[in-house]
Amino acid sequence: MSTILVVGTYAMDFVGSYPQAFSTLPTPSALNLSIQLNGMRKGFGGCAMNIAVSLHRLGHHAIPFAEVGGEIDSDYARHLNEIGIDQRGLIKSSEGSLSAHALILTDPEENQFTAFYPGEPKASFREDLEALIDSLSDRIEFVVIAPDEPEYMIPAANVCRERELSFLCDPGQCTTAFKPDDCEALVEASSTICFNRFEHEIFETYVKNLDERLDLTIVTQGSDGVRFKLNDSWHHERAARPRQRIDPTGCGDAFRAGLVHAHLLKASWQDAVRAGCVLATINLEHLGTQGHDPTDFRTRYIDEWSDTPSWLEEVV
Repeated sequence: MSTILVVGTYAMDFVGSYPQAFSTLPTPSALNLSIQLNGMRKGFGGCAMNIAVSLHRLGHHAIPFAEVGGEIDSDYARHLNEIGIDQRGLIKSSEGSLSAHALILTDPEENQFTAFYPGEPKASFREDLEALIDSLSDRIEFVVIAPDEPEYMIPAANVCRERELSFLCDPGQCTTAFKPDDCEALVEASSTICFNRFEHEIFETYVKNLDERLDLTIVTQGSDGVRFKLNDSWHHERAARPRQRIDPTGCGDAFRAGLVHAHLLKASWQDAVRAGCVLATINLEHLGTQGHDPTDFRTRYIDEWSDTPSWLEEVV
């Protein structure tokens, strides 16, 4: 299978569940609101890590590139060792510094509030990334630039472009940190970007002729499926049907992993989108961002789409 570099974040997740729909909350006159949760759990997260774990479980050699603060969390380290993730791209920052942390609140309707602390500034980000790429020589087949602050995503895209590495960008939940010039710079450096509906609207506001400037635009829409623009034409694919709905956290990362997995097996982009939808649904059926097991991915794909394309024959 392929060697894939996944650039982005490592994070400790703290996921809370709110027992009612967020829409039932009162609208205060000032932003001073307290809510009571009926559950809280610690999880392993960070978009680069989530995507890399899924790709690893799908059979690829996925190498996450992310900073882990002063020291990687011992539970997280044990988890990665058990899985067998290549950890050479996990960079320690100054001693005693915190890693990225995410606080995610979810209601029964699968709406989420997310607060994300990205960790300390990554002073040598570009140099560390280039050093890792150099150490891997020409073995990298694809790069995923996962959601992160614009000051890291844009240099990562530029490094990939300069070194002629194929890559996919996804600003994800960090889109709100992008200013107009940041959006323009990321689009200028990229040929393929994946958004959700909200993120696409923000970039459309800031970047003139956004979709015309990209070779491929992918817009996920939750239960409404996925829109994607390829060769000047928009296409739509429905969402895959879950067997149960447990936890939406990390579904976007699972979609990206499924998409890249199929693409590297030479699937059409329509089939790659379908693969992303299948893996996102498998993630939805499990708790946490790294708790799903895609060993039945091939069967699920065939059952969902009533199709067995040639690329899928390579999937166990």
